[in-house]
Amino acid sequence: MAVILLARSPSSAIAVIKELSAKGPFTQLVLGTTVVSDVVVIVLFAVGLELARSWASGAPLSALFLPVLLTDLLLSLALGYLLYFLLLRLLAARLAPFSKGVGLLLLGYGGFVLARGLEKATLHWFHQPVTPEPLLAGVLAAFWIVNASPYRDEFTRLVAALSPAVFIAFFTLTGASLALDVLAATWPVALAVQSHHVVHLKP
Repeated sequence: MAVILLARSPSSAIAVIKELSAKGPFTQLVLGTTVVSDVVVIVLFAVGLELARSWASGAPLSALFLPVLLTDLLLSLALGYLLYFLLLRLLAARLAPFSKGVGLLLLGYGGFVLARGLEKATLHWFHQPVTPEPLLAGVLAAFWIVNASPYRDEFTRLVAALSPAVFIAFFTLTGASLALDVLAATWPVALAVQSHHVVHLKP
């Protein structure tokens, strides 16, 4: 719960910024802080989940915990570089913006498919899942494209053009995942979480 309370939604922040056409140094600071904190939360959640499972079951912490976590992070880095390499080839190709947009969506979706496939394969072969984080890989790939390639402006335009469709799908799935029966059973926890955010928002 402590790790989850640290989480901020980059998708929501980006959606608000796009909707209000906000620009400037403060907007960039808010967006950058939100994305970096999300990367930190991904790592902390993996650590916290493993610790919680160990404490809840009463079993000692597995000796494989740290090596597996390190492997997850290294694979996320490798997946991010692979996406970066493929994005470079896509942006360098002589294609229409629509085709590049479709390719960008397919690459992003492919990162999730590859990560889940690797998790299932390692669980089957080694009885220990290795799970690269596709969100972290996507953040790294975009960071490299924007800061280490000549395609910053084109990539930014493509992402801006695709963002409305992605936001519609994201918030639709978010609404569909809300279960009122679960909320009714856990309303004290939800109230405590909301109170935490209100207290932190007060000047």
